[in-house]
Amino acid sequence: MRNPIAVCLYTLGILIILGAFIAGIIAANENYYGFEMSIALTWWASGIISGIFFIGIGEIINLLQKLLDHKNPSAHSRSSALSFFNDNEALSTHDHSAVFTDDNLDIKIKDLTIVMNNERFKGQFLITPEELKIFKKSFFQNDSEAELIATINRDNIAPAYEKNKEYIIFSYFDRNVPFQISFKTVNIYDYQKVIDHLQLQLKMD
Repeated sequence: MRNPIAVCLYTLGILIILGAFIAGIIAANENYYGFEMSIALTWWASGIISGIFFIGIGEIINLLQKLLDHKNPSAHSRSSALSFFNDNEALSTHDHSAVFTDDNLDIKIKDLTIVMNNERFKGQFLITPEELKIFKKSFFQNDSEAELIATINRDNIAPAYEKNKEYIIFSYFDRNVPFQISFKTVNIYDYQKVIDHLQLQLKMD
């Protein structure tokens, strides 16, 4: 999740740039001799410099927050030594958006783009031994504000999956009616992680 201060600074930077652009046009048109480009350029340059400064500070704070989250997981979280494979090529383990709880029986995958019932939204998965819970949550919301969209029994999820560009597609059944759920992640190492955990119940059986 992005640091809220970083989001505020980024938004402020964008607003400064837009405000300076509009102010530059207004100030340049108020000149008696017509539109004065030098006045407009002065406003635009000042706005761009100021806006980029705030955006840059926001990105620095966001990067520091990611480092802090990676090095200091919460008391209820623990890292896991997993190996991920993408197209039969081994990839090193990176845990940027996963939170493990209850002795690794449950796994939460954050920062997903999910497609269900022709609706695309930002959200996260909570994978338990029995269920896949799908939450809708934007970057600006806390975990407590996440909206539960669907709960799918793991036994109803087909083991096979498809790939469509950046999306992984799983089929599942609800009251014997077939449906599909697609997702993509911001971290390529999370793809196989989700696949492995969705297929884990089948492997255990």
